[in-house]
Amino acid sequence: MTDFPMLSLIIWLPVVGVVLLLFVKTNTAARWVGFGITTIVLILFTVCFGGFDDHVGDPQFVERIPWIEFLGVDYHVGTDGISILLAGITALMWPLALLGTWTIVSDRVRAYQIFMLLMETTLMGVFFSLDLFLFFLFWEAMLIPMYFLIGVWGYGKSAQAALKFFMFAVFGSLIMLIAVIMLAFIYYQTHGVYTFEISELYKLSIPPDVQFWLALAFIAAFAVKVPMVPFHSWLPDAIVLAVVLVKMAAYGFIRLVLPLFPDAIAELSPLMCAMAAAGIVYGAFIALAQSDLRRLIAYSTISHAGFVVLGIFTLNQHGIQGAVIHIVSLALSTGGLFLAMMMLVERRETWEMEEYGGLWHTIPIFSTFLLIFTLASVGLPGMSNFVGEFLILIGA
Repeated sequence: MTDFPMLSLIIWLPVVGVVLLLFVKTNTAARWVGFGITTIVLILFTVCFGGFDDHVGDPQFVERIPWIEFLGVDYHVGTDGISILLAGITALMWPLALLGTWTIVSDRVRAYQIFMLLMETTLMGVFFSLDLFLFFLFWEAMLIPMYFLIGVWGYGKSAQAALKFFMFAVFGSLIMLIAVIMLAFIYYQTHGVYTFEISELYKLSIPPDVQFWLALAFIAAFAVKVPMVPFHSWLPDAIVLAVVLVKMAAYGFIRLVLPLFPDAIAELSPLMCAMAAAGIVYGAFIALAQSDLRRLIAYSTISHAGFVVLGIFTLNQHGIQGAVIHIVSLALSTGGLFLAMMMLVERRETWEMEEYGGLWHTIPIFSTFLLIFTLASVGLPGMSNFVGEFLILIGA
């Protein structure tokens, strides 16, 4: 138990920013409030990361407050080596994303900042939750800002993409809710009390046939947000959130699915690896056919996400370590690539690749960074994407 609620500050400070934004009148002030709050979150996380001891296996910076006591639900947060990496990427990406869209988002600026801050809170809550009920609440709350970010500020048929995503996500989450309740009920049958404590649920001895169906329920919820083929059709018009969702869903696989249902996952892993491999090939071939930069990045992200899922379900150290490295690398490379593309599109007002010939002669410094992001995205040896993909292939 820590004396200073560092993680709670990181989780809930963006909500304070939302309250401040309610009193802001101008677009410029709204942009500065959003950027300022996310920068403070990044600074707080940097302090937290500096105090993290990577030799300790147990969760650190733990905070626990009794909440719904008769159901065994606590406000219980903490972080370990995996969650601190993914939360760190989120803390870094958010101020950069707001800077990158500073002038691009010119409509409903205050609302955009509000939904981005709410999105950051829910993401941090997912990564830091040590209580399954709390995890589920943050997971579900994320649907609200995501729906509006896709529907209002997406591209192309954004409203249709938002509705499609919402339908997929709600269906998966309802199934996962049933599985969460079932886990608490199984624990009650064994111990006589209810609990949603993740570390306690790890210790449950669940019959293999029950494990199988519970695992499928969790996989259905996470597969939508990876996104795995065939649950990917919402992605091309909502690529701006794809990098966020890959790491969130992959974290759910690693944190919950693998340790809670080991027998079922041993049975399901060949199928999951086959689906992941199919997604790698499918995403790559569809990306080859694109002339629209947005869809090119979207379908290549599906291919990269397939690598992440493949690494996780190899069920060995090389594969899972490679998946974690690839999640972090993918966030940096694809996030940077998309921000670079948005800077070009703001000036040229088109996503068509054929309109961007001769960039090296006119903007050489920018083109250098664009080349670096591109080479990282394709897994050039010497860059972190290659390290993650190579470990995944060794594990596979």
